[in-house]
Amino acid sequence: MEILLGIVTATAVAYAESRLALATDGQLLHTFTCFVVLPVAAIILGAIAASGIPVFLYASSRPTSCRAWIGSIFCGLFALIGAYYFLYASLPQHSSLSFLSFLIGFVNSGESTFYFRGHQLGTLASPAWNWIKFLIVAAGYGVGSIIPINILASRGYCERCSKHRRKYGLAHMSWGLWVETRDKLCSMTPQLTTMPSFSLGPYVDARAKPTLDYCPSCRTGSLEVVPVVMTSKGDKDVDAYKETIEVGPEAVSMLLGPLLPGGTLPPSAA
Repeated sequence: MEILLGIVTATAVAYAESRLALATDGQLLHTFTCFVVLPVAAIILGAIAASGIPVFLYASSRPTSCRAWIGSIFCGLFALIGAYYFLYASLPQHSSLSFLSFLIGFVNSGESTFYFRGHQLGTLASPAWNWIKFLIVAAGYGVGSIIPINILASRGYCERCSKHRRKYGLAHMSWGLWVETRDKLCSMTPQLTTMPSFSLGPYVDARAKPTLDYCPSCRTGSLEVVPVVMTSKGDKDVDAYKETIEVGPEAVSMLLGPLLPGGTLPPSAA
C-alpha cells in the first residue's frame, strides 16, 4: 500500500513539472543544477515524489523496511521518467512516435546554459554532455528519494508498541547541571550506558546537549547527551564522551513535562 501512495505522489510531481514546462519555455525544472554537477532541483523533486511512502508508514505506525527503501528509489526515478512521458503525451502527433524515440530525441536536442554570479557564460549543445547531465539528474532523483524514508528511519521504532519514536532536542545546560540531572534520572531508571567521564579541562564553558528519543505510547526511550565545548572556531561536539541513558515513563515525564500542555505526558498505553 505504501508503494501505491508513493507512485501517486511521484505521478503528481511528474505531472506538475510537465505542466510547468509547457506553461513556460519547455524547460523541465529538474534540469536546474548548481556548480554544473549538483542537481539541486532533482534532489528536491525526488524527495517530494517519494514522500508518500514514509507518510503512509508513519500514519499507519509501520516500521521502515528494505521494500520501502527500494520503493522510494523507484518512485523517484518514476517521477523523472513520468515528467518526460507527460510531455510526450501532450504532443498532438505522439501516436506516430514511440516514447523511447521521443525521450532519446528530447535529451539529444537539449542545451545547457552556464551562469556565474548572474552572468551568462555560454551555452553547450552536445548530445554526449546531455546524457551525462541526464545521468546526474537521475542520480539526484535517487538521492532525493531516500531522504524522506531516511528521516523516518532515523526516528527509531518501538517494537513493543508498534509506534514510531519521537525525538526532542532539549535545551542546552551547563555540564554541572547535567551531572545533577543524570543522578536524578539514574535513580528513576538505573540502566546507564557506561561511558568515560567527561573532564572539563580548560573548557570552562562546556555545555550538555541532550536529545530525547522516546515512544509516545509506552513512554520509554533513551536520552543521548553530547558535551559541547567552545573553541576558537565556535561550538564543537565532543562525541567521544557521549552518554546514553535508558529512561522510563517517570524520567520522560520529568524531561518533557514543561513542553507539553498540562505539564505532563498523556497516560501510557495499556
